[in-house]
This record gives sequence, structure tokens and C-alpha cells, in this order.
Amino acid sequence: MYNNPNLRPRVDIPVYWGFNTALATTSTNSIPTTLATSTKTVPPTATASSVTWNSIGCYTDDTVSRILQVSGSTSTSLTIPTCQARCHTLGYAYSGVEFGTECWCGSGLNAAQTKVSDSDCSMACSGNSATKCGGRNRINVYKSSAPSWKSLGCYTDAVSSRALPVTGQVNGGMTPERCRTSCGGLGYKFAGVEYASECWCGNSITTPQTKVCGASQ
Repeated sequence: MYNNPNLRPRVDIPVYWGFNTALATTSTNSIPTTLATSTKTVPPTATASSVTWNSIGCYTDDTVSRILQVSGSTSTSLTIPTCQARCHTLGYAYSGVEFGTECWCGSGLNAAQTKVSDSDCSMACSGNSATKCGGRNRINVYKSSAPSWKSLGCYTDAVSSRALPVTGQVNGGMTPERCRTSCGGLGYKFAGVEYASECWCGNSITTPQTKVCGASQ
């Protein structure tokens, strides 16, 4: 039984923190007005140009078990920096270029794939023939120096006072990774998944919502 009609039964929300780039250029950038319910400003965070990407080598890859799970883009003008910037914007710590035209992003590497000789990644990038962008079932992988998303735990939530105020747009079925991608792409630093099918975004966790000690995350 619940005394507060604004509270849903069991609305704990796992919250994640990450970085954004869409609002990172100055301290006066505001939350996008089309979705926001407030006009809080966002402090400067790591921009794509300020992040260092380090090569960690050439890896195997295949369509059944991707080493990096999120497609950044496929482009006939792909370059390594554009792929890295795309993955950074989406909030991922890893980027990879493959088959000359493919960009892939992820929060970690699929252990099913293995590191191979750098010579296996011999296909020129479609946007810069002087650099290599993987090969057939081979991908050049890079790791960012910027912080990636991390779990902050499980929080309460209420319809009248959302822990995170902005609805994230997710297509293709809800997953924490898709929600983080949506919120990161919109320029928000926090993402949360709730009720199995909801995604929420924000730049801070609204009080009076609290962390639920001992709740499953």
C-alpha cells in the first residue's frame, strides 16, 4: 500500500553518470529547450577535441559477436578522428574503425574477439587513404582518456518530482546502453532506466529522490 498517490509501486531507477560534448564548449550552454523542464546551465566537460585516444591494436571482429556493440556510423568519407568524435559524443570510451567505412563504439571490448597483428588491419580509411581503418573482420580499436559512464546505483522516483526530468528517446527496445546513448547524444550527463521500458535524462539528480541502499542495480 502506498500513501502518496504520486509515487508508483517500486519505481527504483538505476542512474548512470557520464560526460557530454553537445553542451561542453562553455559554461553558459543550456539544456535543449525542446525537451527540458528547467534552464539549468551545464559546467564545461571534456570536449571531443580535448580527449586523447590511444590505439590498443588490431582485433578480430564479426557480425555475430561484435567487439564493440554500437554502430557509430558507416560512411564513404570515414576518418579515424570523426569516428572517435562520434563515439565520444555518444558517451563511449572505446571506438573502432573497420572495413574502411565502418565506425563502432562501446563501453568495453567483447572478450570473444582477440588481438591480432597490426598488419591484419590494412584497409585504407575511405576518408583518408593515408590511414588504416581495419579490414574484413578486422578492426582498429582506440580507447579514450575521458571518463566513461559509470553506475551510481538505484534511486527512488516519483511522477511529481522526477529524479531525472527529461525523457530519453530509445528505439528498438530498451537497454541501459541505448538509454545512455540517447541521453549522451542529447547532451545530458545523467541517464536512468525505469519500469523496464523508460529512459530518463538530466544534468543532476533531483531532490528529494534518494539512493536505495541494498536495492538491485
